[in-house]
Amino acid sequence: MIRIDIPGEDAANPHGYAARTHGRGGCLFKGSVSTQHLSLREFEGARSRIAQINGCIICQQFRAAKDAPSMFAATGVRPGHLICDNGPAPDEGFYAAVETWRTA
Repeated sequence: MIRIDIPGEDAANPHGYAARTHGRGGCLFKGSVSTQHLSLREFEGARSRIAQINGCIICQQFRAAKDAPSMFAATGVRPGHLICDNGPAPDEGFYAAVETWRTA
């Protein structure tokens, strides 16, 4: 289980803090799959489920479409392509159904 203590001065931007202190990928889904070819919905489904399994609250609350641009801004590096460029953002109902993905 991943636990990250967020200092008070970083409370307004926990994702930026995680990106700065735990690598540019922070708690984001990374692996052998080339994520740039996934739709945002596919990426978020996998990333969100991994966050649930790992028990990372910050990652469970992360929404790539909303949070990735500011996370990368906090590192001072913005890639030319972000996963959030790969289609429309899932709604909150999607995230609520991730845990029960087999029947949702």
